[in-house]
Parts: sequence; structure tokens; C-alpha cells
Amino acid sequence: MISYRKITLVFIIAVLFLSSLVFAEKWYNYYENALDDIKNGNWDSAIKNLELVILEKSDPKMNARTVGLRFIDYLPYYHLGYAYYYKGDFTKAKSYFERSKQYTIIRQKSDLYSKLNTMLSTCEEKLNPSVKKTEPDTTPKASSKSPLILAHIKSGDNFFENRNYNLALEEYKKAKDLIEETGEEAALLPSVNQKIVRSGNKKRSVELFTQARKYYNDGDYNNAETSVQDVLTLEPDNNPAKALLKNIQDAKAKASVASETRTTVSSTTSPAKSDLGVEAVISEGSRLYREEKFEDARMKFIAAKQIEPENTTVLRRLKDIEYTLAIQYINEGMTLYFTGELSDSIKKNEEAVTLLNAYNDFDKKLSVAYQFLSIAQAEEYYSTGALNDKLLSEAKSNIEKLFKIKPDFVIEKEYFSPKIVKLFEKK
Repeated sequence: MISYRKITLVFIIAVLFLSSLVFAEKWYNYYENALDDIKNGNWDSAIKNLELVILEKSDPKMNARTVGLRFIDYLPYYHLGYAYYYKGDFTKAKSYFERSKQYTIIRQKSDLYSKLNTMLSTCEEKLNPSVKKTEPDTTPKASSKSPLILAHIKSGDNFFENRNYNLALEEYKKAKDLIEETGEEAALLPSVNQKIVRSGNKKRSVELFTQARKYYNDGDYNNAETSVQDVLTLEPDNNPAKALLKNIQDAKAKASVASETRTTVSSTTSPAKSDLGVEAVISEGSRLYREEKFEDARMKFIAAKQIEPENTTVLRRLKDIEYTLAIQYINEGMTLYFTGELSDSIKKNEEAVTLLNAYNDFDKKLSVAYQFLSIAQAEEYYSTGALNDKLLSEAKSNIEKLFKIKPDFVIEKEYFSPKIVKLFEKK
């Protein structure tokens, strides 16, 4: 078994490895993209970019140098907490806010530190609603709920501004319930009702617009048009929806012309194979991909490829899915390695290698897979008493493949046993 100390050291060096192998892109590009995503309320994209950049640059820093003489305040854990907070995942938000506070550097930004504490307090209240502060009630009963009503309205406004319409709706409804229950702040009820309607419409519009975009990207123009028309029914002045509708209608017109052309060609030559079957498989595979059922989606597109081996849409989407799956397997393999489950880690990285080797433009990710595969194989070999010579041979072979992809790769000697280090020494 791998000791806790060793796991900790391996984790540290894994971060350094990923810095050189995975992140040819500049870390600050991911970070700045994440900040833009946060401004636009694109929480999932912001979270993805922040999680990527933390793998390369884990420690927050004020005036972190990016390029030339350009400096930025690098506070990834605060922003991760912020994104999860407005996404409504208070458990993860709380975790990242607490992590940010552990780095006392956040206190240098008094405004952000104040916001952090406020949001952290809200997270704790959301996660433990039965736990309430016990303070002496020195105010008259008739006005005891008024501050709470105003707090719910303010919280709803904040969520609305940050495009989390679901949580905004929740806060406004709480305010309405308290107003109707107590009769306090009754003058605000019409305004709160308007906010509820507005938030509900926005929430539904976002859902419909997202659905329309997915249909459009999958080539399902009829359902895309229906969804975007529903958006415009709720919000007639929604300019992005208007632009998408025009794109959909243009795409439908082009598809119609192309279909007529195929029909004409088919009638003057030999009967063409119907593409109805492959289109149905593509549609089902795309649905599974959207649901993040990547392995099932892959099987659908493999089936579509068997029907039409030269279909460029099928080949492109299959490549995207297999790349996504490979990254998933690498991440799972890393997690298994850090917890000492070496055999399972080896299997996951082998699956990643198999997928990435099918293409010639995934060398960066392939090198990471080879790295963790070979180290896990070597660790397994030595931890089981050096009895499986085949395992050691495979580890050496994968190290050679790693060096072919990344000739300048160097293992950090202080974090690994001499036996592991020796395997990575160039002959």
C-alpha cells in the first residue's frame, strides 16, 4: 500500500507534471476566460476553466505575473466558490470559500473578503436550515419579519443579476410568503409578484434557449425553431433568440435545397441508401452526449459509423466523444492512483491510451496517460514484491512511448522512490 505521506507527495508532483504536459496553454488564459464566464453568468464554463487552471497553478497570489509586465490578482478558490454559489451548489461553494479563507491572501481584498463571508454564511444557512442564531428578541413582534422579507428580496435581486433565475425565484417566493403570512411590508407585494413573474419567465427562457441551441447544433431544426419561438413568446425583445431563429430558418432553407438535390440525383441514378437510419442514431447519440452518458453515446456513433463509414458528422462527433471519454478515464485513473488503487488506475489509463492512440493530434493528453499508466504499473510491480516481470516490461515500454511524445520529460526525483526514478532515466 502507498503511505499517506507518499500519496500527498505524489499529488504535489502530479500537479507539476500536469503543468508541463497538459497545460501548453497559458494558465492565465483559462483564468481570464473563467472571469469572463462569471461576468456573463456561464457558471459551468467558469467552473471548468477554474478547475483546469488550478491543476497548473494551485496557490492564489496577488499581482501574479502573466506575460511581460502584466499582473493580475489570482484568486481561483474564491471564484470557484462564487460560481458554485450562484449555480446553487452550496456544498461545493462552501468548500471552496473555506479553502479560499485558508489562504489568508484573500484578506488583502477587503471587498471580496466581505462578500466571501456573507456568501459563506448563506451557504451554511442553506445547508443547515434548522440551525438558527439565538439572539434576544428586543424588537416588537409586529416588525420582527420585516428585515427577513427585505433580505429575501435583496438576495433574490443578487441571484437575478447573476443570472441564477431559479434561486432568485426561490427567494422572491419566500418574501411573498412572509408578506402574506405577516402582513408586513405589504406595499412591496406588487413589486415582489412582478419579480416572481419576471424570474419565472427568465428561467423558462434560458431553458428553452439552451434547448433550442442543442437542437440547432444537432441539426434538428424543427424542434429548434419551436423552442426558440417559445422563447420569443415569453420575451419578444430577446435579441439572441431572434438571431438564433434567423440562423435556424436559414439552415432549414439550405437543408431543404440539399434534400431536393439529393432526391433529383437519386431518381436519375441508382436508388440511394436512405439516411433515415443514421440520422436517428446520430440524434440518439447526441442526446446521450448531452446527458453526459459518454460511453453510451460512443456506442451509438460507432453504430452510425458502421452504417455510413464516410459520414463526416459521425466521424467528427465520434472523435469528440472519444476525446472526452479519454480525459474522463485519465482523471479517474489519477484519482485511483492517489488512493492506492493501482490495478484500477492502470485499467483506466489503458482505456485512455487506446482511445487517444486512434488519432494523431492528441499527443498532449496521450503523454499524460502514458505518464500515469507507467508510474502506476511500476508502483504495482514493486508493491507486489517485484514478481510480475510483464508488468515491469509494460511500464518500461510506456515510458519509452512517453519520451517519444515528450523528449524533455523529467521526473521530480525528490517525490518518488529511487526505483521509480531510475526507470525514468534516459539510457
